[in-house]
Amino acid sequence: LGVYPFIFSGAGKTTLLNTFLHRNLKGLHVEGRVEINGNKIGRGITAISGYAQQEEMFVGTLTVREYLSIQARLRTNLSQERREKRVNVILAQLGLTKCQNNRIGVAGVRKGISGGEARRLTFACELLSNPGILFCDEPTTGLDSFMAEHVVVVLSKLASSGRTIVCTIHQPASQLFLMFDRVMLLAGGRTAFFGTPRECIDFFEQCGHPCPHNYNPADLIIHTLAVAPHEEETCRTRITAICDSFEKGNYGMALHANLDKVTSTTVPPGRRRVNFGIQIAALLHSYFIARTLSYLPLFSLDGLLMIYVCYWMVGFSSSVTQVLFATLISFLIEQSSCAFGMMLACIAPSYPRRDEVLAQYSFNADRFILDQLLMVAFIFVFYLIGYVGLSIRIYRSR
Repeated sequence: LGVYPFIFSGAGKTTLLNTFLHRNLKGLHVEGRVEINGNKIGRGITAISGYAQQEEMFVGTLTVREYLSIQARLRTNLSQERREKRVNVILAQLGLTKCQNNRIGVAGVRKGISGGEARRLTFACELLSNPGILFCDEPTTGLDSFMAEHVVVVLSKLASSGRTIVCTIHQPASQLFLMFDRVMLLAGGRTAFFGTPRECIDFFEQCGHPCPHNYNPADLIIHTLAVAPHEEETCRTRITAICDSFEKGNYGMALHANLDKVTSTTVPPGRRRVNFGIQIAALLHSYFIARTLSYLPLFSLDGLLMIYVCYWMVGFSSSVTQVLFATLISFLIEQSSCAFGMMLACIAPSYPRRDEVLAQYSFNADRFILDQLLMVAFIFVFYLIGYVGLSIRIYRSR
């Protein structure tokens, strides 16, 4: 059991997680094996683990409970009653009970839950299937120090409940650094250290890089393992020396000795795959709640206003029955058009738009005045060419 942060930007943290989970490995040459309890696991690791990505794509118009309930249908084969109990347990475990009826929110469009709550919601989705291992890609990125510490406390509680939590962390605060059970430092694709945070501080002191008093150990590590511009050769030599010291020293030898002692034991049972029909039903349900019901008033209001105005201008019958019938016909036509448009949007390929088109054709705000002058020049040039062409035609017709 342990929580392992990998500290250093560009050292291969996310690549290592992708290697564990057999994700996004196209064009990547991988050597070695991924084993669980001494057994080669391969792609089967996804059945016994969860992956909390750095940025989760939520359905912002749903509430926290609605989103978790739909995720529970997609990730588990439990009955409805047991799913609801599981959702309640996860909400309480991750401190999301107070915001369970709040909408998740859409950035820049709809205000929703806070960043810390969104990060905990990501963990909650992965914990629905009760995985034995939870991988977290930079769970504290974008959070303030208080929220980051709260997230790490939540992860520590999950680890103490019998799960293995593997995190990638970039430049944590000093109090966060000391909260982890084990740390693994990566630099240039090599292991610079593996052990407890206290052992890490002692190791760097042995290598000639002591941590000053009241200084963040993580900052010292990053500065020591960083490759500074115009000092690449010196920095790489220092990094190589530290990695060699770890591999040949007591910490590295102890790590290899512990690995040699690992014996094959039973792999934790994986979750059963939810059948295709349940997945389609859950996704359609979420789409119906998130999109159709949310936008129904907006889609209907303009059409109803138009039909009422036209109905009054044309002078149709003012009986309630006729008005309601016309309203129904207008509503059905408008919804059919919306459904047709959504169908085309889902089937048709995506095309560049707005900023992408402007960037593709080199439109720049700094050239605005020049572009306007060129357009004025085009007016005179085109009129001149047209005048010359017309004059030639008249001359030839004579």
